[in-house]
Amino acid sequence: MTQVIWISLLSGLATGIGGLMVVWFGKPGENILAFYLGISAGMMGMVVLADLIPASLAYGGLFYTFLGIILGIGM
Repeated sequence: MTQVIWISLLSGLATGIGGLMVVWFGKPGENILAFYLGISAGMMGMVVLADLIPASLAYGGLFYTFLGIILGIGM
């Protein structure tokens, strides 16, 4: 349980630090914003590939995993 609390705390602090950076340095330019969005997309993609899809395969099998992927893309 303490591990979850630490992870939540670090996540909240990272969000706060990001907000403070915007306050201190102003609105980022389009190139910088595109770079940050690209990093975020890459991290989310890695979470999906490294954690969510293997867990889905373990719980539901191949058919339900691909059904969920197809339905998610469709939505």
